[in-house]
Amino acid sequence: MITKIIKIQRKQILVKRLTRKERMSFSENTSDSDWKAARVKVARTIKQSAKREKGKEKRPSSGSAKQKYHQKFCDKWLKIFEPWLRRSAEDPNKPFCRACQCSMDCNRCHLVRHERTTKHKRNQELLLANGEKVVRRELQVRQQRSKYYQQRKVSLQANRQEEELAAEESLTQEALSASPADPQPIVIIAADCSSPRELTNTTKQEAVTKQELLSETDTTTRTADAAMSIPRPTASNQEGVKLLMQIHQDKNELMESFRELMGSQSTVHLPSPPKEKNHVDLFFESVSSSVKALSPKLIAEAKMRVSQLICELELRGLKENSPTEEPASRQNTIHRPPGHGGHILTQQPRFGGIS
Repeated sequence: MITKIIKIQRKQILVKRLTRKERMSFSENTSDSDWKAARVKVARTIKQSAKREKGKEKRPSSGSAKQKYHQKFCDKWLKIFEPWLRRSAEDPNKPFCRACQCSMDCNRCHLVRHERTTKHKRNQELLLANGEKVVRRELQVRQQRSKYYQQRKVSLQANRQEEELAAEESLTQEALSASPADPQPIVIIAADCSSPRELTNTTKQEAVTKQELLSETDTTTRTADAAMSIPRPTASNQEGVKLLMQIHQDKNELMESFRELMGSQSTVHLPSPPKEKNHVDLFFESVSSSVKALSPKLIAEAKMRVSQLICELELRGLKENSPTEEPASRQNTIHRPPGHGGHILTQQPRFGGIS
């Protein structure tokens, strides 16, 4: 504290000296802008230094830091969590779990939550059955096992990376060492031909045949290399190959039958050919496009008028067809004499009967 007070006094003395020097250097003319800016800067530095000193005084030391929980260890908890809870040997104000061999926060909610976990229940059963020494041994074994598995994972990953790098290096070396085969020139022997067309045709045919021969030789060499590299299959492998072949055959048969069915369905359900449009259809399509461009009110009026006009035309057509139908109806009617009830019978021309 004494050192802090001495530092504060020194800073105050330095600030006073600076202000005196500035007063001596600048003129006392208050209207000067430089003089005002210097005074503002000095006042700002004094305020900032005072704030920093206050903040340092308010800050607590590292030893007197705030604890996470203000609650202290209660002796009542030993009775509530009797079989597994005790005070920690390192810090008596902290609770310690005998079953899990771990220290916990000084909070009752955390203790209740820990008690309900499956891991704690399993460890508590071991504690009650065998005692705390056995629990410690098992915990040490688990820790060693987990460390071993972690080290094993790391070593396996390192080995895999080394193998991959070695494989990549071997592939690059093989690619560099294997020089590409020199292409063999194709010698074309032209026969004596009378015309230049025949000569070109013969040269083309010979070139095609030579290319086919080269491709056939390449395929044969590749198949031979593959056969040499693949080992001979055992009896179990042969049985597996036979089963695979049977499965492929059944699959092909099913696919063929499915295709046949699909073909028959396509032949049965053929789409109907589009109807040819008449001059009447074209006229009404053009009229509909022009009607659609109108407002809804005018569209309704156009519909009503067109329907009225069509009805009038239908009536006119019926009137025009009626005089031609009258003589036919007269020919088909037969008048009975008055003694037979005076009914009119119509004769159907198709069947020649009387109804």
